[in-house]
Amino acid sequence: MVRGSAHAVLLILAMMLASPFVNMVELESKPESETSGRSQTTWSGSVVLNNHYTVSLTDELVISSCTNVTMANGVRIYVDGRLTVEGTKSCPVYFDYAGGGDHMGIQFNSSSNGRGSKIDNASIIHSTYGITIYGSNPYLANVTIFDADDVAMDMFNSATPVIRNLVIDEAGQDWTIPQYWRYGIGLSVGAGSAPNVDGLVVSNAVTRGLNMWGNSGGLFRNISIDNISGATLAMSAGIWVEDSIPLIQSVSVDKSDHGVIVRHITDGVITRAVIRDMEITNSMYEAMILDKEDRTNYTNYQSAVIDGLLISGTGGQEAKTSGLATATLEINATGAWIENAIIEDNAAVGIKLYFVDSSTIFSNLSVNNTGGSG
Repeated sequence: MVRGSAHAVLLILAMMLASPFVNMVELESKPESETSGRSQTTWSGSVVLNNHYTVSLTDELVISSCTNVTMANGVRIYVDGRLTVEGTKSCPVYFDYAGGGDHMGIQFNSSSNGRGSKIDNASIIHSTYGITIYGSNPYLANVTIFDADDVAMDMFNSATPVIRNLVIDEAGQDWTIPQYWRYGIGLSVGAGSAPNVDGLVVSNAVTRGLNMWGNSGGLFRNISIDNISGATLAMSAGIWVEDSIPLIQSVSVDKSDHGVIVRHITDGVITRAVIRDMEITNSMYEAMILDKEDRTNYTNYQSAVIDGLLISGTGGQEAKTSGLATATLEINATGAWIENAIIEDNAAVGIKLYFVDSSTIFSNLSVNNTGGSG
């Protein structure tokens, strides 16, 4: 009887071991192994690029602190995946030219959007373009771009980078006979882009300090721009806002051909610069212009809303060339809201108004020691 029961138990165990159910449980309990095509490349020390370099879609390039990247004439780093630059304050990463001609800097393509690219404590030297961003959102902190011929930092296709403490110096100064107008620009934001910028210094650029166009926006805080002067194919200006809707806060513009120009060009697109706490000093021609390109096509909405404005020194002895100013503030064929404004010590007419109506409002405006012919 016991022997028969033992035979029955063994028979049941054999059937269970042979059944598909038991095999399925065993397969499910095995750990899964995944194969990934992602690779990481690290640069350190001295790196020489004689050809373009592309960070592929699923890859990451890490550049260690103290690395010097030397780039040949026309060479560019393209980022489709992730770029991580790990410079420090005491040991930044340098991207420099090889001496035979300017390199083309770094370009973030739209495929890099959301992949966590970050550049910290880096200097880009002697380039045609410094950093170009197409529809991507890298984090850029403590970046210096020196002597970029055309545009130090350029944005297209709804780019949304976060920028902290960007310094740009001498953009366009190497040009002697320019072939096109778009050179000597510090930070250019276009084609629907909207960066978050806190800390921007642009000095000694030829055409623009901050250049905005193409229905763009964004937040810009703690901006210092000086000595934007010398363009021959476009109007030099510390800040140029065209067909865009930025919020700009805590900004100073000094010793530029024109301080700030807000210009509406394209009907069907809103131009409205919202500016808080701005100081414009020592402009050579005009401190601020708010207008339309087609001045026969009047627009009765406010293309600029400004709270906290100080303008001084326009056309004065501290300007690049004194005695050339035609106006301190000009509003032409558009409207504006300006409050808490002081216009003082300018060697030009304080305010010029053309084709304006009740959409232009001044509140708490003071004009002192300002005047001239015009």
